[in-house]
Amino acid sequence: PKFGTLSVAVYLLIGLVGGFAPAAAAVAEAVRSRELTPQEASALLPACICSGPSFVILTVGEQLLGSRTAGVCLFAAQVLAGWLTAALLCRVRGIPEPLPAPPAAAQTEPPPALDTILAQAAVTYLKLCGFVLYFRLLAAGCGLLLPAALAPFPAMLLEVCSGCDYAARTGLWASGLCCAALSVQGASVLLQVRTLCPPEVSLRSLLWGRLLHLPLSLALFYLGLPQSAVESFNTLCARVVPMRRVPTDCALLVFAVCCITACEACRLTGKKAQNAAPANKNRSAACKPPQNVVT
Repeated sequence: PKFGTLSVAVYLLIGLVGGFAPAAAAVAEAVRSRELTPQEASALLPACICSGPSFVILTVGEQLLGSRTAGVCLFAAQVLAGWLTAALLCRVRGIPEPLPAPPAAAQTEPPPALDTILAQAAVTYLKLCGFVLYFRLLAAGCGLLLPAALAPFPAMLLEVCSGCDYAARTGLWASGLCCAALSVQGASVLLQVRTLCPPEVSLRSLLWGRLLHLPLSLALFYLGLPQSAVESFNTLCARVVPMRRVPTDCALLVFAVCCITACEACRLTGKKAQNAAPANKNRSAACKPPQNVVT
């Protein structure tokens, strides 16, 4: 069938290996090519939207928590919780019926040129980086204003990397808070998914899935973690990494996002001025008194 086991396995594998961005892009492309309906894509998103293994295992587990075992357990917990959440939602709401196949003329569209593909990929990448930078700055501001014990919670809701960073500094509940941050994913990830997916793909299932994903991932994480590992993770000291200046790559990325924002603002301002010029010209012509005609 169209929404069968093979197609589901492909998108689950993309999310498992690449994370939420490649999975959302693959689902969006499947909707545009009519391999999936918008309803089917919406049902698949709760199982595909997760952080990639390199970030969870190496960054969160090895660098922030000091143990690769914790990273493996975190990654397994969030993936299994996502699959269970999607299965529960499909069982409750039912699998959507596939739409009829489009006419043959609509399927034979010429593929886009290489320069168009590269330009679209570059613009999409910069948009995604803009979300990360914006919400990371908001999370850093909340971390400066709030006490250290409360700083992880707004960071979790804003950006997943900042949420894991602040959660790893709490000490006793570091591993559990990192698991919660990976489950919530934050507003940055949700807006990136909204940018990648077509407008007809609803995120309602994904938002409901986040509510189910949080208790499931925490339960799976603590059930799959050895007791000795729990004791060692809970006694970890907070790591202090002083930063005297912004890294070069981050500075260049911020500069590129600012340039894109300035260009878009100039384009919109120029377009507004062009639309206002004919209106002003017509208004002045209407207000101008008629001249006497001398014969």
